[in-house]
Amino acid sequence: MRTRDTIKGLMILAAIGFVGNGLFEAFVLDVPEYGRFSMDYYVQNTLPETGSQNLVTGIYLSYRLFDSLFEAATLFVVTAGILFMGRKDEEIR
Repeated sequence: MRTRDTIKGLMILAAIGFVGNGLFEAFVLDVPEYGRFSMDYYVQNTLPETGSQNLVTGIYLSYRLFDSLFEAATLFVVTAGILFMGRKDEEIR
């Protein structure tokens, strides 16, 4: 029973860390010179910085790659946590 509580605590801590990191990136980090989330920045700099002719591909594979990977990891952790906590404990006699 103690191991289960420890795992629950670690999963809650990981979820808080993921959410906190996302909020930090969304509200604190700025793109210099262009302001936060400026479309002009991406239109002007995607080709020189990424070498991608396609604007959407350049954004996803260069600017947003780690964000997408951590989103997938977050979904995996949440799904595993729900499945783990949803199991019924077997009675030991």
